Amino acid sequence: MVGEDRGNLKSSVFFVWGGLCTAAFVYAYFLVPETKGLSLEQVDQMMEQTTPRTSSKWKPTQTFAATMGAEGGHLDKELVQDVERKGSVYSTPLVPSPILERRFCSWFFKRFAESNREAGLSFATTQI
Repeated sequence: MVGEDRGNLKSSVFFVWGGLCTAAFVYAYFLVPETKGLSLEQVDQMMEQTTPRTSSKWKPTQTFAATMGAEGGHLDKELVQDVERKGSVYSTPLVPSPILERRFCSWFFKRFAESNREAGLSFATTQI
């Protein structure tokens, strides 16, 4: 944008940058809601009841416990234990079992060594 053979805008690039920053500020002010300190359920409720511009003044009328049908604003111990027992569908471990991990590492290093041999490179390899 500033080169002689490109756009040759010289110092006018500032106006492009400033215009984009102003557009981003206006977008954020009018269209990005304030969700600080709210649960996901409360954010859903807030989005139904207010606009993003007035979201900072919105206060939740119900707690999550009240929404779940708890009496007195506290969750029932059996309900909590049931949820903890069932877990989440996403609760699988991020690291695979040690056996699979060892197999993947040996497969990876074997392929790495083969590709380096083909390229004429040599590295010291150890058996896992």
